[in-house]
Amino acid sequence: MDQSLETIATMRFQESSAYVKTDWMSMIPLHPQSATVVDMDCRSKMCAWFVQVVDFCKFRRETVEIALSYLDRFLLSPQGADARIDRSLYQLASMTALYTAVKIHEAEAMDPNLVSKLSRGAYAPCEIEEMERTLLTGLQWRVNPPTTMSFVRELMNLIPQEEMDLETRNALLDVTKFQIELTVGRGELFLAPASLVALAALQNSLSSLPIDDQLSDYISYVFYNALQWNISNAVVMNVQNLMFEAVTQSSNDPAILRPCERNHQTNKGECRSPPDQSPRSISAM
Repeated sequence: MDQSLETIATMRFQESSAYVKTDWMSMIPLHPQSATVVDMDCRSKMCAWFVQVVDFCKFRRETVEIALSYLDRFLLSPQGADARIDRSLYQLASMTALYTAVKIHEAEAMDPNLVSKLSRGAYAPCEIEEMERTLLTGLQWRVNPPTTMSFVRELMNLIPQEEMDLETRNALLDVTKFQIELTVGRGELFLAPASLVALAALQNSLSSLPIDDQLSDYISYVFYNALQWNISNAVVMNVQNLMFEAVTQSSNDPAILRPCERNHQTNKGECRSPPDQSPRSISAM
């Protein structure tokens, strides 16, 4: 437990310093002279494309979150300034962010030729490799952001083994992961720290499981204390509500947050069809 608390403290420091989320859109001119300026809709569409690609290639959805961290932080850097106002360059940076995240965090890398093919010829392999160098320079080679699921895994280690059986523990992890995967890249969570999203998802999951109220309150206290979030912070509840709404809207069945009543399956990367469009569609909006 002590090791997990130390790890969580380090991750919290990282997400508030080197990997802090900042609003790069505030750096875009209020009255841009070009229609190619990047907006939140562009980010949402690229995130949806990321999900299609990782599912098709059977990568982890967590890699999407890492790629978005690369992209958002790159846009804050001097090297990413042009990509904020040029959608074509933004698309190239986005695809490269995913390509780089896969290379670093997955067991198998994506060939630049495959990325070029996925862009339907919009970008040559050499352009992707050149952008990767620019991206990594802009990121100052900080390529290991603490993810939402990494917080979840460490927080789960804080639950005493004797207090929760394996089936309930797996259900807690399952439903929490489902919420996180469903809401990755959501504009409403653009600036939400990963620790906050992890806490909100876990709180939703705890409330949906047949756990003794006293134990549930104790676990919540442990989580809040470990993350150093104020237990009365309304922001946590707001994120909980957003995630609950996303789940119920996606399924039309609120019981999906009740694993004891409904056996749902989290996404395992079992997409059977390739991405249905190139990211070039962003420029046609």
